[in-house]
Amino acid sequence: RAAMNHAFAESRITRQVPMKLPPPAPPRERWLTRAEAARLVNAARTSDRASLHLPLFILLGLYCGKRKEAILSLRWSQVDLDAGRIDWEKPGARVTKKRRGRNPIPRKLLPHLRRARARGSDTGYVITFNGRPVKDIKTGFKAACIRAQIEDASAHTLRHTCATWLMQRGVDVWEAAGFLGMTPETLQKTYGHHHPDFQSAAANAF
Repeated sequence: RAAMNHAFAESRITRQVPMKLPPPAPPRERWLTRAEAARLVNAARTSDRASLHLPLFILLGLYCGKRKEAILSLRWSQVDLDAGRIDWEKPGARVTKKRRGRNPIPRKLLPHLRRARARGSDTGYVITFNGRPVKDIKTGFKAACIRAQIEDASAHTLRHTCATWLMQRGVDVWEAAGFLGMTPETLQKTYGHHHPDFQSAAANAF
């Protein structure tokens, strides 16, 4: 549809052509229990090649709920360990609808980041292998899932898990949405049913 609209705007075709799109796929609901998350981190630690960077990637995904690309492109210049905050916006990059935001570093994540920072990196990236930034995590993540006996999970499942855990803990929707870098409407629509107060007003009306 976008291609046809562009062609019409550029006068390559004489009229707009209606395009019937398939219905959008329902949002994936797969998220990890805390036991599964623990198994996944432990499995990542036993990896021959990814025992340092893969566990840190998983912990960042679980505790911050950011997308894979945001975690892999994160630099230490964006991480303030003293103030305990991360600025996920790429320096100089244009802000898009998939905003990244800024958030405090969760207490349980902070010591892992401090240990990683002590190891240092010439490239300045947080997630590195042999001093170089990691371009993709798919192979190592899949292998860790197999060792942890976790099915139907991807790196994006970490974001689903973070959002689900926040809702299960009863965190305010507005605050959780800001932390995750998504709109409150999206958070409410996709994860709101996990919140302990979901539909409580309706139930208590009786």
